[in-house]
Amino acid sequence: MSMEKQSGLRAFIAAYRFYFLAPIALLLATLLALYAVYGPKLFVAFLYAGM
Repeated sequence: MSMEKQSGLRAFIAAYRFYFLAPIALLLATLLALYAVYGPKLFVAFLYAGM
């Protein structure tokens, strides 16, 4: 009984951790994709703006 409860708690913690980290990972992936697409252009634009 106690063992079953503990494994259930462990599964809950794992699921909670997944649901907590998934949006953060998704956000980072989105930012990385945006940087990969627009990063160099923005960098060049900033260089031109700075000059």
